[in-house]
Amino acid sequence: MKMKEIKNIFRIRIICLLITVLGIANLCKAQDNTGCFTKFQLMKMQKTSLVDMRKFLNKEGWSFDGAKRDQYFNYFDYSFNYNIVQWEKSIYNNGGNLLLYNSPGKPNIIIYQAAKTCFEQLLNVISSNSKGSTKVEENILSTSFKEGGLTIEFREYKNNDSSRKYSILIYNSAALQQEIKVERDKEEALIKSQKENEIKYQNTVIEANRLFNLNRYEEAKLQYEFANQLKYDNEIENKIDACNQFICNKLISDAGVQFESGNYESSIILYQKAVTYSKNVGLIQNKITLAKNKIKEIKVNEKLKFGDSYFSQNNFELALEAYNEVLMIDAQNNFALEGIKKVNFLKDLLIKRKTTVFSYRQTNPTDFSSFKDKLQTNLDDKTTTDKNGLINFKFKIAFDTLGFNKSTFTLKSSSDTKYSAFLNQISKSNSLLPSKVSGYFIASQEFIDVDFKWQKDRINIKSNFKGINLVSGSVVDESIFTKYINSQNYKYGKFTFEVTNKTINNSTYNDIKLVNYKTSAGPASVFYSMLMPGMGTLKVTTGKRVGDDLLLF
Repeated sequence: MKMKEIKNIFRIRIICLLITVLGIANLCKAQDNTGCFTKFQLMKMQKTSLVDMRKFLNKEGWSFDGAKRDQYFNYFDYSFNYNIVQWEKSIYNNGGNLLLYNSPGKPNIIIYQAAKTCFEQLLNVISSNSKGSTKVEENILSTSFKEGGLTIEFREYKNNDSSRKYSILIYNSAALQQEIKVERDKEEALIKSQKENEIKYQNTVIEANRLFNLNRYEEAKLQYEFANQLKYDNEIENKIDACNQFICNKLISDAGVQFESGNYESSIILYQKAVTYSKNVGLIQNKITLAKNKIKEIKVNEKLKFGDSYFSQNNFELALEAYNEVLMIDAQNNFALEGIKKVNFLKDLLIKRKTTVFSYRQTNPTDFSSFKDKLQTNLDDKTTTDKNGLINFKFKIAFDTLGFNKSTFTLKSSSDTKYSAFLNQISKSNSLLPSKVSGYFIASQEFIDVDFKWQKDRINIKSNFKGINLVSGSVVDESIFTKYINSQNYKYGKFTFEVTNKTINNSTYNDIKLVNYKTSAGPASVFYSMLMPGMGTLKVTTGKRVGDDLLLF
């Protein structure tokens, strides 16, 4: 070969190499859109373990969104035995959702619910190098590409604004078709089994109806129950109920004949059998009870009548004697047991009533709670209207055995000169009612000690790229404000918080509320600050008190 020809061949190879390099560079540049997955990344994830995917996605700024269920209908016509794990990323960063369909021993299925720009960019890149197959269905435009046993499918769901509108699916074509075949075979087998059961069901119903028309109700019931096992039908259920009713009526009739003849044991056996066929069990049980207790019923009722009469006259000893006589006849008689219980309770109460002072909190829980709420509401109002203050008092709720209110209070100190009038008024209000048990007034009392101080302060904090700094005010716990500000999308600006420090019986609480926020980040930041009405101790609040029972009395 001549030297000139060799040089020409060399030049041609150099030119081809340059074209290839430039093509690869352009391809890489075309896919270099921050936040969009590339074809290489998606195909690699299809063969990657869950652990490695988690590491990669966390590094790329994708947030784990938990395991999902019942999402198969979104993409496939059948439900496969896969677990679904999802990650998400803000769509404003060319993110979206990434779903991993994973099952031991089966190839992964990757579904990338992409932003429109990522979807179109990746489709253009792949279609420029491969020939795809496009299919148009109702509201779905699908383009598929085959590569190395894998299918890359681009689905655009028309008239759909959900996250799956632009979906990219990467899966093993053969494995997916096998999954579909297995599910289709199951479906066909189920249809065949249902047809066979339908024939068996119809034949069983015909036989059950024949027996029913011959008044052979027990045999008919067995056939109807078998038919119901094959296919539940409300009409068949009604037939079973009808059989039960006919059988039950016959048993009750036979039992009644035995009862009138004095054969009580035989009647009980028939009644008990009738119970198994009846929905009105109470009526039959009453008949059984009547048969068992007919002999002793008159005597028991007579003794109960005497016991109740003595009890109403407060003759407790004679009432106890009558109730105990009932128990000698019927050891489990509830009326006698309850009567004895009431007698013993009142006897014990009348003894204790002479010397015992009961807890008002326990005897009048509703009244005590209402009274405590009034005190609480008033103290909360003070922290709203007054910047600083203190209130220290001891309140004694007290009632005697005649039902008279003996409540008193001692106001030790108060920044409110009118607070004594409030305590005096509330001590005589209708929220304090006397303690009473079974119609008897009893002595009761309860002490409420309140040592309450509060002070308000305004804290100004400035947040910028250099950090979060206190401008003015006394910080209670700087970490609370730092954590709150760092949690915001727009965390740069000037924050003003109102802090109310409360000391209640040596316990300290802080109510924290965001009252002002200024930023130069634009309207979006202003709108977001409006969504945050304020924050209480470690949580957002609207200025209400923190804690279920702040006074702790």
